Amino acid sequence: MSGNGSTENKKIARRTARARRMELNRTASITIMNCEKVSSELQKTAESSNPYDIFRKSRTALPHDGKHNFAKLQQLIAKPLAATAIAF
Repeated sequence: MSGNGSTENKKIARRTARARRMELNRTASITIMNCEKVSSELQKTAESSNPYDIFRKSRTALPHDGKHNFAKLQQLIAKPLAATAIAF
C-alpha cells in the first residue's frame, strides 16, 4: 500500500510540475508578445516628430506583468528609445 501511495504521489507531483511549467511558459509567451507589441508601438513613435510621445508611450504601454522576461522587455524597448535619444 505504501508503495502505491508513493507512486501515486510521484505521479501527482509530476502532473503538478508539468502544469506549473506550462502555465509559466504561457505567461512568458504572452509577456514576450506584449513586449514585442510595445516595441513596435515605440518604434512607430520613434519615427514620429514628437519625442515626448516616446516617453509617454513607454510609461503607459508597458505590460503590467513585468516580473516575467524583464530583460527581454528592456532589450525590445532599448532600440526605439536609443533611436530618439538625439532628439532629446
